[in-house]
Amino acid sequence: MIEEKNTIPQVIKNEIISNFSSIVRDYSEIALDEFIESDAINKLPIVGTVYSLYKFGSAVANAFFAKKLLIFLMQLKNNAMDENTKNILILKINSDEKILEQTIIFLNRFDMEWKSKILANLLQQFVIGNFNWTEYCTVSQIIDSFTFSLLLITI
Repeated sequence: MIEEKNTIPQVIKNEIISNFSSIVRDYSEIALDEFIESDAINKLPIVGTVYSLYKFGSAVANAFFAKKLLIFLMQLKNNAMDENTKNILILKINSDEKILEQTIIFLNRFDMEWKSKILANLLQQFVIGNFNWTEYCTVSQIIDSFTFSLLLITI
């Protein structure tokens, strides 16, 4: 099995990637808090409601992304990948950060959980060479644009 490099830049990169959304959320909440805490704005009753709705919406979006990510990872785990395929996956992700970045972007954009399973299968097919990078991105975009109503039309 291939060992991951634990160099300082890699550790920092991993921490930034794993904490990026919470960092952005924290700083945006600080800016929003500063705006709301001003005396003139604070007297408007609608501001408190808007702020509460914003926080609620952020929590729902984060929970939905976490669920899609979990489904994606479980599908990767459940796929019958041999050790060689797993090593190739790790190698590709470590050698080209755009693979992980673009996959996370697609996961975040997906509006339905089942798309996460398809993306996991697609990533595996990309890793074993059945798709090139352009095809992986194109098919992922098609999955993203696919709606349930289109499925009902074809049935």
